Amino acid sequence: MAKLDRHHVSRLDQADRHCQKLLDDQDKAHRAELDQTDMELGQARQINATLGNTIADLEKAMDNSQTQIRSLQSSHFRSIEPAQWMATSISEINSMLTDLMAEVKQWGERYVRPDFHAQLASAQSVAYLEDRMVRRGVLLGPEFLWHLEKGYLKKKGAAMLLSAAATVDIARAFGDPFFAFTGPGDTDSRSLGALDGADGLHRMINWLMRGEAANAHSWRCQTIRYFDPPATTSPSKVAELKELASRGRKSAASDFADDCIADVKGILIPVKAKQDASIALCAIAQKAADMAWSFWAQKTFIKVVRLNALNHYEGRPDGGPILYRAASRIMEAAPSHTIDLDDDPTALDGREVLLLSSPAIVAYGDVDGLHYDTLKVWKKAVVVLAPPQRR
Repeated sequence: MAKLDRHHVSRLDQADRHCQKLLDDQDKAHRAELDQTDMELGQARQINATLGNTIADLEKAMDNSQTQIRSLQSSHFRSIEPAQWMATSISEINSMLTDLMAEVKQWGERYVRPDFHAQLASAQSVAYLEDRMVRRGVLLGPEFLWHLEKGYLKKKGAAMLLSAAATVDIARAFGDPFFAFTGPGDTDSRSLGALDGADGLHRMINWLMRGEAANAHSWRCQTIRYFDPPATTSPSKVAELKELASRGRKSAASDFADDCIADVKGILIPVKAKQDASIALCAIAQKAADMAWSFWAQKTFIKVVRLNALNHYEGRPDGGPILYRAASRIMEAAPSHTIDLDDDPTALDGREVLLLSSPAIVAYGDVDGLHYDTLKVWKKAVVVLAPPQRR
């Protein structure tokens, strides 16, 4: 019995040693395989890093090539598109228009009649002023004048009304691509007015608009550019054509200022200040004319939005009251309302618009003559609102 036990133990020891050997062999094999895998992984990582550096180098080279291409394209574009006709960003246009309107506002504050409120006692003066302002698209009716008579806005109201009239008048340059084709209709071709004014050109573009809008605006753009050629043209021809264009703009600016002064003198402007006010306004109108001319030399189409058109751009029925919204894309409250908006930007929502301080100026299309169905707001309309209703 003892002999059998010893034999059994011996066989178990052999089996243990055999199993241990198998485990050791498998462990060595696995370690060798793991070492091989680690080595291959290291090689793969090294290759990947090399490829990554290569890709980064290629991407950098591609970026440099694209930069060079853009630079060459820009140089080529500049060679065929004179600097005077290069496109201006919307933010820059907005800044230019805002500064222009600020000049008109300062002009109104300087030349407004100090005793204007005394004029409101005359029904005849009020009726005359209402008629002129409604025609301009500054007022819809007598409400603003009625509120002024009651003391609303105090002395600021008269200056607002005067600058509003002037702003709309000089903004005519932005609403008519052929505004400069005016002046004495002499036959010696010394002014663009010798072309019988802008009527024929308006008819031409209206006919062209029956086809492709892009073609019509391209024709309009080129027509204006022909009268203001770049310096690459013959110097004598450049001087002659530029003088024609400049004279046309000056004539139009003078007309804008004269129309305004003629309608408000004696009521909003003292008679004795008429000449100085006219000279100052004409200078501002000249800036507007030069600015508008450069805009019209682009394929972009511009519109001036007056008071009676605001509801259309707000998506409301025409003819109804115009109500202010802080979220409006087409209008903003006049600076006189700033204090009301300090704590709550929507505090004036629903308030009725009484006065168009300055019109909105919007554009359609781009410099390439595309996207004429897309509206871009260059400058919002600035509006004066009715006073809060007393409870």
